[in-house]
Amino acid sequence: MQNFICIKKITMKNLFFKFWFWLIIFWSLVFLVFFFPKWFVQPAINQSLDFSKSGNIGDTIGGIMGPFIAIIAAFVTFIAFWVQYRANEMLRKDIAVERFENKFYELMKLHRENVKELNIQNKIMSREVFIQLFDELRFCFYSVDACINKNGILLIEELDKIEIAFSIFFFGTRIFNDSLISEVLKKYDKEMVRQILEKIENSESTNFGNFKVNYKGEPKNFTPSYYPFRGHYAILGHYYRHLFQTVKFVHEYDSKVIDFNEKKGYLKTLRAQLSSHEQLLLYYNSLTGAGSDWNIPENDFLRKYRLIKNIPLPLADFGITPKEKLGERNDDGELLFEWDE
Repeated sequence: MQNFICIKKITMKNLFFKFWFWLIIFWSLVFLVFFFPKWFVQPAINQSLDFSKSGNIGDTIGGIMGPFIAIIAAFVTFIAFWVQYRANEMLRKDIAVERFENKFYELMKLHRENVKELNIQNKIMSREVFIQLFDELRFCFYSVDACINKNGILLIEELDKIEIAFSIFFFGTRIFNDSLISEVLKKYDKEMVRQILEKIENSESTNFGNFKVNYKGEPKNFTPSYYPFRGHYAILGHYYRHLFQTVKFVHEYDSKVIDFNEKKGYLKTLRAQLSSHEQLLLYYNSLTGAGSDWNIPENDFLRKYRLIKNIPLPLADFGITPKEKLGERNDDGELLFEWDE
């Protein structure tokens, strides 16, 4: 609501200034009119404009002044209508801004409530969920990479690895069957996907919760405090849909009411609600088919509004890094990541 109050003060200030501007012009004209009778009865250089010898000076002045007074009256009437029109326009805009802000802050409230309701097997709650989810996604990627390298598959790009890893992380290993593989990971070899699923399920562990895998010759551990690889679509699907619709609502709102710079300000407020690990997961989600709407040219939300500006770059060290995918600056020349500032 602070932005709305600020905008309202600015518009009312502009209206107040314009009112006094035209009022000063009006009284200046009236002041000049008071001197017309004296000027009109003075001897003139041009005799055709000499009114000093007119038979009825009152009728002369009345006839001369009538059109001027009528013009001033018409002008004042126009100014009155114009001021009222501008006031109505500003009032309509203020109401539109207020409606926008009410809707936006309601969506923000729902986002915070969605985060509070996150729950992994009644073991991890609220915002801490994203820390554990990111660790699980990273381990899924390590496992995908290890399985692909073990089988000598060289045609799989980093984006493909992320797509497979995120799909397994999102749906879980147990839910995958041939039909789901054909639907979600249809462009990949089924046998390869089955091997990856099996590897993740049977990750070498010394005890429960201590999963190990080699990534680029280095051992990587994953120690969750819950049963991993069960899928998180039940909580993340709703979370990402709502977050996307909130950003889209701001992006598509009438630019005559909320201009682009103001939209960036509102979405900066939204970004402030996202933790570092939320932004990490949002980035990797945007690299998949399910989250591609974040990056398509007509949206380009991550770059246009710098939605992952606070992402901890050292943690986004697998797959395609944010700088490799998004660059360092957006089209407006703004730095995309605060780590570069």
